[in-house]
Formats: sequence, C-alpha cells, structure tokens
Amino acid sequence: SASSPIPSLSASSPFASTTLAATVSLPSRAVGIESLGIGGNFKIQDSVIKCFGRHGFHFAALASRYHVSNCEIHSNRGKGVYVNGTGSVLNLDQCRIFGNLEGGVGIVDGARLVGSDTRFLRNSGAAAVEIIG
Repeated sequence: SASSPIPSLSASSPFASTTLAATVSLPSRAVGIESLGIGGNFKIQDSVIKCFGRHGFHFAALASRYHVSNCEIHSNRGKGVYVNGTGSVLNLDQCRIFGNLEGGVGIVDGARLVGSDTRFLRNSGAAAVEIIG
C-alpha cells in the first residue's frame, strides 16, 4: 500500500531553520502549520495545505523569515496564510492560493510580504491580500 508523505524537518542556524515538504490536510478547528516565538528561518516547499478549520499557515513569530514555494494552499476556513509579527517577512514564490474562506493572505502588525509568480483565485473575505499595520 502507498504511504502518505511524512513531513521532513531539519533545523540549523543561530535561531532555527526548518524545511517542510508534505501534504497536510486535517478537517477540524485546527490551524494547518503554526509558528510561534522569536526568530527563525522557515522554508516550506512542494506542499499542499488544505481543508483546515482555521488558517492554512499561521506565522506569529517576531523577526522571522518564511519562504513558501511551489505550494497549493486551499479550502481552509480561515486565511490561506496569516502572518503577524514585527520584523517578519513572508516570501511567496510560485504558489497557488485559492478557495480560502477569509481570504488568501493576511499580513498584520508590522510583517511584510514579498511575492512572485503566485496566483490567488476564488478566495472569499475582504481581499486576496490584506495588509493591516
């Protein structure tokens, strides 16, 4: 029988560096992938994040960098990606973000967004990308 992909995590650097490549889906009230705390460099690539009861990704660590590439983020009940935290940066590259009930991406509380070749389709909510503060 075929097995499901297992998340592959690795850590290094003065704070933390994490790389993830997986398919993650859990219909519930949960957040798909969450990062809390201070500092870090996180890479998520070649993944599908779908059908969560809240946001697909919730990044709330101060002064962190999040690199999300070649991912599908869809059908979550919150935003596809939600980032808050002064000094944090979300880099989106070659992602498809669609069908999320609260919008595609939310950037708040001093976080920044850098994007390239990313498509937003059929997200509900105020906007495909919402930047506040």
